[in-house]
Amino acid sequence: MSRIFGDVIGGLVMFEVVRSNTGHLPDQDRGGDRPGISSFLPDEERRPARMSAIGARLGVPPETARRYALRLVEQGFCQRHRNGLVAPAEVLASSSFIGLMTLNHTNLTRMYGSLSRAGVIEAWDSMPGCDHADGINLLRQLAAPGLIRPQNG
Repeated sequence: MSRIFGDVIGGLVMFEVVRSNTGHLPDQDRGGDRPGISSFLPDEERRPARMSAIGARLGVPPETARRYALRLVEQGFCQRHRNGLVAPAEVLASSSFIGLMTLNHTNLTRMYGSLSRAGVIEAWDSMPGCDHADGINLLRQLAAPGLIRPQNG
């Protein structure tokens, strides 16, 4: 992620822009499930991501989100619209972005395997009212002393 977006925060902001652009749609309508730009959702159907919402979602100050978002615009990864940022299909269909998403999927699979072996997933699932989509609050809750107990094996 750092190779493409400069650092981890830049990558997280980019991923949040992508998520925000298509989060209002059912999974099957988000596009990008086949090679080529034609399989991606047209840019005009993407919902622009507001910089304040990006900051709130990632748990960073709005100015930090704005600074990173504008850097993504300068680098050509996002386009600035009146209502926020859009990650264009041309960028999402690029070989470098597809490679990044493939690597990200591999790393997430490894991470979740490790978290499962450490008992984190079980602790997560047992938390009352836990919203799996809210990763930042989840991490805060899991950081409570004694909540996570490693499993043997």
